[in-house]
Amino acid sequence: MKQPLYTMSRKNWRILFISAVMVIVLFIVGLVLRANYEGRELEKGSRDIIGVVEKVTRHHTEESSYRVNRRLVRRPASTSYKVYYYYVVDGDTVRDNVSTMRPMLRRVGAGAHIPVTYALSNPKIHRAHPDRMKVKSGHYVFAP
Repeated sequence: MKQPLYTMSRKNWRILFISAVMVIVLFIVGLVLRANYEGRELEKGSRDIIGVVEKVTRHHTEESSYRVNRRLVRRPASTSYKVYYYYVVDGDTVRDNVSTMRPMLRRVGAGAHIPVTYALSNPKIHRAHPDRMKVKSGHYVFAP
């Protein structure tokens, strides 16, 4: 029987596993701290502005099924939309995107408007509100 070129001891596997878990935990903690900071900045002072949609992409996933421990699990079909937008504050253009799974009732394209709330302390900290988008006729884009 041929011996592998390099084998790791149980201790080294344990160290590798613990290191991977710590990296994941630190990443999640960083995300939580950033979201908390952005929320506090928006609470301190914010302003609503109208952003302009650059494009909307649609990603559709067909229904599928797979087996888990001899049990058939069904994943329903889903459609998600990504809205790319920009807004201008004091001559600076901020570009971003927001994803949503809500079904679009009306077609939205380049030039449509999206409400955005940005922090007065830092205009790059913002929240887009795709659920409040309206088309020119005044109707909401998404189903209530």
